Amino acid sequence: MELGKFLKNTLITLVFAVFPIIVLQVAIWQVEQLEVEKKIRQKWMEHERLLAKLNDADDQPGMVGRSIRKFFDQMRKIPPSERQSELRKLFRLYPNTIDLYIFSPSGKVIGNLSSKRHSHRAIGRVFGAMVQDKNGKQMSAGETGLLNAILNSSVGLDLLRYSGRIMILGKRDTDGFAGWDFTKATNEDDLGGYFALIHPRGFIPDRTLKLSIQWLNRRWKQTKFGYVDIATTPIRFNVSNSLVNENFLNDVLVAISGYNRHIRRKNCHVSLALRKGNGYLLAISPLPVFFPEWFSLAVNISCLLWFSLVFHGVAKGEQTFSIRIPFKLVGLFIFAVGTPAIILLIG
Repeated sequence: MELGKFLKNTLITLVFAVFPIIVLQVAIWQVEQLEVEKKIRQKWMEHERLLAKLNDADDQPGMVGRSIRKFFDQMRKIPPSERQSELRKLFRLYPNTIDLYIFSPSGKVIGNLSSKRHSHRAIGRVFGAMVQDKNGKQMSAGETGLLNAILNSSVGLDLLRYSGRIMILGKRDTDGFAGWDFTKATNEDDLGGYFALIHPRGFIPDRTLKLSIQWLNRRWKQTKFGYVDIATTPIRFNVSNSLVNENFLNDVLVAISGYNRHIRRKNCHVSLALRKGNGYLLAISPLPVFFPEWFSLAVNISCLLWFSLVFHGVAKGEQTFSIRIPFKLVGLFIFAVGTPAIILLIG
């Protein structure tokens, strides 16, 4: 008799307390997993977009060219007496990197704003011919030859198409890139244009990439960026993130060797993109959550209270737990069918 009562009470507890709680917990766990996966996939797409932009920004000649243009535009806005001081800032920013020649609206080299490496007369003649070519008068063979001599290259005519941009001249430490542009200024206090030779020997390794990463890390609070250089010994990581440790670095190397673009770890997920130079770019984000902590805590407390209520009712006997069996079965059926339906709807 006692055994029968024990089995009955145990069965009631299992059916009306343990089973519903298990179903509810599994349902919540499944919803959490589905939503977290969805959020991670969305974040990976964002990672790939930002890493592509970071790769495009990893361009030291382009950065130098943009800086030259920025300083040139700034010098046009300030009095002539302040231009030398402004120009010195550019050369401090890129030491041993730039030969720059600044022109007046009439096409003459402004001596105190220009480098001394090449003859100002020759540079002025070439610049005037380039401007005339842009206006429809083709450069003569002599002018083209002079331009090629200054560039130490045979691609002088190609440079004409690159006004306002930087063009590669060759893979060399001196005169590796060139750029130029002109204005239509008529006021002699204004500036008429510039001609620049850029020397890769002055480039600081990874400078552009580091500056771009710093900017992204300041803007994106939840995602941090970095890179790994696999050409160095030992392999060099440049990642500033509290989620990074020795195991993380090992996981990244395993992913690289397996050509995997994404990594999911216990506390974060990572995207990798092949860098234009040596190595890989990284984007690191913490694992997302779907249900907040208070929700999980409330569900656990509710489950505990429900189990205690059922167990207490069973222990007291049917007098205090006297819902009719058909209603119990209907409620159990609704619970068992409704929970998976909710999962499907949310997922």
